[in-house]
Amino acid sequence: DSRSVADMALSLMKVLPKPIKIVFGDHQTKTLATESADARSSSGAILTSFKDNDDDLDHTTNGGEKASLLIVGASAKQLPQVVNCIQDQASKTHVVLLNAEFTPQPPAAAKDFVQSFEVVYSILPLQIQGFLGSKKGAVFRAFKEPKSFFWRTFTREDDDKEWEATGSWKARPNAKQIEDSMYGSGAGDNPINKGISGIKNIFGR
Repeated sequence: DSRSVADMALSLMKVLPKPIKIVFGDHQTKTLATESADARSSSGAILTSFKDNDDDLDHTTNGGEKASLLIVGASAKQLPQVVNCIQDQASKTHVVLLNAEFTPQPPAAAKDFVQSFEVVYSILPLQIQGFLGSKKGAVFRAFKEPKSFFWRTFTREDDDKEWEATGSWKARPNAKQIEDSMYGSGAGDNPINKGISGIKNIFGR
């Protein structure tokens, strides 16, 4: 919800280099963040939104000063504004995207731009419905150290408490890889899957 997104943005504001500009895709979320005590007490922070369309969107820093730009909750329709906003920043500005709607499948024209970012935290909840029940799953990535910086999938049955790791990749997995990892978890013991496999073998498929 808007409150949670505003809180996440303000949490990042505390740890990113100052000065910092936070640009919100949603004006309501920006309003909630602005009303927070953290925002009111923070020096060197500018909170704005694409809807404001003010001069604050044009620049974050003066000269070669290091600074940060945090873009929060930008929609797919706002992607051109995101590109323009980032291109206007000084070369030393740290740019962070939070809850960007246009990832992980950006338009072809913006694919190179979006893929130029490194994903440091991502979680995508999944729900898999089958004949014999349902599974919950998630695609997860969080930075700890370069050696263990992988995309991972986890699943669990509805009545299980523990999550089971089912896949690991260095690059973001595509839909087929995610599907194979989810259905592959315990799929070999499923009698329906065994029957389907036998029929496929008979017809050479």
